[in-house]
Amino acid sequence: MLAFAIWFACAPLPERPSVRGVVDAFAHHRVVAIAEAHWLRQAGDFRDVNRRLPPGRHIRVLAGDTRVDWSSMHSPADWQALGDNNQSFADVITNDVLAKGHRAFVVLGSNHLMRTGSRDDGPNTTTRVEWRYPGSMYVAWLYNGRPGGADADARMSRDGWCAPSVVPLHDSWIGAISAGSHRFDEIADALLYLGPSAALKEELPSDSDFEKPYRRELDRRSWIEWGDSSRARTFLHLPALPPAGTVTEFNVVSTAYGRSRRVWVYQPPGYPGVCARSCPLLLTFDGGVYLGDIPLPEILDSLIAAGKMPPIVALLVDDASGAERLDDLANRAKFATFVGDELLPWLRKRWKVTTDPSKTIVTGSSAGGLASAYLAFRRPDLFGNVLSQSGAFWRGSEASNAAPFEWVTDQYAGAAKKAIRFFLDVGSTESTGAMNGTAPSILSANRKLRDVLRSKGYDVQYFEVPNGVHDATSWRTRLPVGLSAFAAGWRQPNRIQ
Repeated sequence: MLAFAIWFACAPLPERPSVRGVVDAFAHHRVVAIAEAHWLRQAGDFRDVNRRLPPGRHIRVLAGDTRVDWSSMHSPADWQALGDNNQSFADVITNDVLAKGHRAFVVLGSNHLMRTGSRDDGPNTTTRVEWRYPGSMYVAWLYNGRPGGADADARMSRDGWCAPSVVPLHDSWIGAISAGSHRFDEIADALLYLGPSAALKEELPSDSDFEKPYRRELDRRSWIEWGDSSRARTFLHLPALPPAGTVTEFNVVSTAYGRSRRVWVYQPPGYPGVCARSCPLLLTFDGGVYLGDIPLPEILDSLIAAGKMPPIVALLVDDASGAERLDDLANRAKFATFVGDELLPWLRKRWKVTTDPSKTIVTGSSAGGLASAYLAFRRPDLFGNVLSQSGAFWRGSEASNAAPFEWVTDQYAGAAKKAIRFFLDVGSTESTGAMNGTAPSILSANRKLRDVLRSKGYDVQYFEVPNGVHDATSWRTRLPVGLSAFAAGWRQPNRIQ
């Protein structure tokens, strides 16, 4: 959300009925903040005021959000690296306003302004500013039916509240009502009352105000910031666009397993026209996870839209769970036969996908990371890029949980170098030995594989993710980094809108 800090070089805001109480607050506080002030049409209001003021007394508008170069933002990890936006807001208020002896009128979301801190109990803009300049903030909360609901609305009407007005919360009945786990007067100083909540109208843009390329970019940015591509358009009441790429479920008959296997195929937007001859191919395991906790289709949509990945077809294999999953992913020759001799031929008969192993990526997490390295070793004619996240390289041959461990690492150590590139991710916290400490930890096993591969001359990008854990929450933020790293060596087509 965009925050505005307005400072007054010589005089306070000219008196207007809708902000009379706000102006009065400047008598005792240098910063007056309005939480959720959607009523204020900032640009137009300030422009109108400035037209009536001499040049030396114009209101200056400062954007408080962290500076973002969206062309370089590709994943939630990039957003997290920017740090807490509250820090940027607080820095603007303290450094550009208070430290220079100015006053500010701040318009910002309530979670940034509550005196008790943010909803996750962390510091917010108000607490950060107050820490440096005690007593400088005056927080007014726009009343929109919360807190208090219908009972508060009815009492305000009975008491004849004037609209608009700014009502101090201290020593008032409205200040004593519950606002989550606090009293209302603990989170704000005053209430900005514009009338009964039912009479307030939210002005939203129409669908026609947003062109399709802009809305796709909105979804991309929403996913990067919140991990949810629909959040921004939900806030704007915009309907969802048709998916940028499509995902279809199939059952593939397997002779190796004597049963059908469930898979999903992701087609990029514009397929097949976007593939001149063939698309690069991505194979991943634990397909259900990569359609849920790790949103692979959305990740690919975002990378393609950003020009960081050419249009690519993805094949997601369902590996179930428990022993059945390890029957696939734990160095199993039968699974290599299924993938190489049955699954990929089935795919290539139906989709325009490459036969070039240098443009084929195999990826997975945990046992899926192990399977990625194993399949590439067995079939370098099919797979030239291995993207492993927290790969379980401690395991023995054919799903063995006993010594000798690190079987696939030993295979790479004893064989001639193959035409395979590696991107290995592992969390710095994954240091507990497997099998109750009797087997190497995932962290140490990844380090050993890295060292063996580099000694053999392989192209290896290796990352130990600070505080990374053995969970999809870590893997989904790093997956786009690995995918785009491999794609960087491929010829990039024109961006798709």
